[in-house]
Amino acid sequence: MSDSDPLRFGGFELDPKSGELWKDGEIVKLPPQPFKVLAMLARRNGQVVTRNELREQIWSGDTFVDFDQGLNFCIRRIREALGDDADAPRFVETLPRRGYRFLMPIEGSKAAAEARLTRLIVLPFQILRPNPESEFLAFSLSDAITTSLAGLASLVVRSSIVASRFVRESPDFNKIAAEADVDVVLTGTLLHAGEQVRVSTQLTEVPLGTLIWSQTSQVRFDEIFRVQDELAHQIVGSLSVPLSTREQRMLKRDVPSSSKAYEFYLRANQLSQNAQQWDLARDLYLKCIEEDSQYAPAWARLGRIHHVIGKYVASGSRESLEKAEVAFKHALEINPSLPLAHKLYAQLEVDLGRAQDAMGRLLELAPRADPELFAGLVSVCRSQPMRTHGSSSQKSGRASCTRGSYRRTIPASPLPRRMKTPTLSRSLLPRSVVSRKRSWRCAIWRGRRARACATS
Repeated sequence: MSDSDPLRFGGFELDPKSGELWKDGEIVKLPPQPFKVLAMLARRNGQVVTRNELREQIWSGDTFVDFDQGLNFCIRRIREALGDDADAPRFVETLPRRGYRFLMPIEGSKAAAEARLTRLIVLPFQILRPNPESEFLAFSLSDAITTSLAGLASLVVRSSIVASRFVRESPDFNKIAAEADVDVVLTGTLLHAGEQVRVSTQLTEVPLGTLIWSQTSQVRFDEIFRVQDELAHQIVGSLSVPLSTREQRMLKRDVPSSSKAYEFYLRANQLSQNAQQWDLARDLYLKCIEEDSQYAPAWARLGRIHHVIGKYVASGSRESLEKAEVAFKHALEINPSLPLAHKLYAQLEVDLGRAQDAMGRLLELAPRADPELFAGLVSVCRSQPMRTHGSSSQKSGRASCTRGSYRRTIPASPLPRRMKTPTLSRSLLPRSVVSRKRSWRCAIWRGRRARACATS
């Protein structure tokens, strides 16, 4: 990277040629001298830049000014422009008697590419006092936080299904770190008393168990959606996760405008985990949409419920699949970049025989490195014949999915070591579903045997 190339970091773009700092398409005012200091620090992000180095590079020897006062002024103006805090810096860190260090990774730089992404898991919350009115929050609230953070490119978030494997009163951080392959764990408790809900959370570094922060919020039951929004932003801030402009919009966009809609949504998410409750979950998603027709995640989840009812339940029909497609398209009209909707829609397209269409759409979106998008792409590729390129591909066991000009090798799965793919328990599935799964297995076995006989 040359000294004249633009530098992008945390939603900002610094252009050395024009001497301008941009954010969200607008120029951020920064005088020339502070701009030069910021450019020098950003080019050497992650390294300590001494005060002497700054003096030699930016302040010429014949300039008769108070250097210390001038540099301090520049750092103050830089922090004002970036919205940074000297006590809890995200961009510029002060090292007393040494110099400064730029903390935010530069997008596209080698250092940023080699940096290991922080891996987070949000465990289901514990209910301190059983209450039928709020028990659904134990899974649904943690799942909503997981979903809101899953689309961030600078953060790896394990799924709620993985998190459910570690539900216990006293989490074993060593086990969670090893089996889920994470660095940070969010745990929480819920206490519902009257119209108030107290939510206590802790963000802990594992496996050492170092507490990063803890907080307690008390809100009205009908304002519980505020807790999700606050926790998501606090996690991002405390982990110094750099956000692109798209990610900043994403965190603000998918928030329901109605507290009642959010309650319906969370209750439906809980019920959707049990196949016996799919009809009730569908009705709650419909109530959520009646309250807030612009809440894209509810449309995406409604599409998923229509899909599984049409596919697995004996009373399901082609009409359910058509309703599912309408719901997915509506979700993407509201938020075209919603990863959850793209993943769930791809699974429907596979069942409708349109895997190639889903593959093309997902491959265009896949550079975001979003786990939901890759999960959808994996579903599509599993439905396609294995295509290998030489012995090396066969040894690695990786398939290459193609559509027209798209030709890309699917990256290695980001799932942690020793993790098994979760499945629904048979006890939760209707008898018709279990019998249909058995018939599928028999059909697959007969097909494999027929192909083996034909090639022998």
